[in-house]
Amino acid sequence: MQDNNYSVEDMVIERMTLQELIEIYDYAATEGWNPCKGIAKAVYNIDPKGFWVGKIDGNIVASISIVRYQQHYGFIGLFIVKPPYRGGLIGYRIADYAVDDAKSRGVEILACDGVPQNLHKYEQQGFALDSFITRYQCDVPENMSETNHCVAVNKSDYSKVNNFIQYFEPENRDVFLSGWQNSKNVQGLIIEKNGRVQAYGSLCRTYEGYRIGPLYAYNHDVASHIFNGLMLKAEQGHSIHIDVPDKNKAGNQLVKKWGMEPSWVLGRMYKGGKPDINLSCVFGTWLAEVG
Repeated sequence: MQDNNYSVEDMVIERMTLQELIEIYDYAATEGWNPCKGIAKAVYNIDPKGFWVGKIDGNIVASISIVRYQQHYGFIGLFIVKPPYRGGLIGYRIADYAVDDAKSRGVEILACDGVPQNLHKYEQQGFALDSFITRYQCDVPENMSETNHCVAVNKSDYSKVNNFIQYFEPENRDVFLSGWQNSKNVQGLIIEKNGRVQAYGSLCRTYEGYRIGPLYAYNHDVASHIFNGLMLKAEQGHSIHIDVPDKNKAGNQLVKKWGMEPSWVLGRMYKGGKPDINLSCVFGTWLAEVG
């Protein structure tokens, strides 16, 4: 099989370096992904062994990541094949390689987010559709009301925030949480009651605006306060988006009240089992590349 006058066997698959991940993020931005800025190190440190690039003549032509969080759960992301090499076997080869490696490292459940037109390809590989995630977007509103319900997250809060969010994630994310919160473009807020976290959310600068996510909350009211607090931290004149699971009806109602409009949809898929996640408390997902 030939791809742009190259055989798929010419592709050398290597573990991705942190610098290469930064370059992949820059490239993803040119393809309309609008990822968060300055979070590559936090993402990479989740599982440095889970990032791969495919190279031909020393040039990156494809990438993929399968990050393993703690034990048996892995998330597929950053699956990119550059345009001249699409339509052949480049993507299949690097994906098969990464999946085989993940399984050898103990991953049993695989998850991914896919665009609707490609879901059938994942189904052919044994993935099953679980739900849809809608990206909502708007311009940062003017004349927003202040809220005094939220406080900024600091390092002393990391442990209790992690204890809170583990109820809404398949496996512990303590490494990612600390790296995420330490990223210069991330601002986090929490709401507490009687010393216990009731809601956590963060705002990240993206290549073309801002992103809210994750946003975890026990109910609509505390989620609304966090959402409002994060909106206040974004600069006017920019766009802002959030990815909301379709199974969280209150989350979809919340963003619509703010005048946000859907801009795209992803399908969350699993293979090898389905983790027990309480989506009624997930008002905004974290990152499409790491789940």
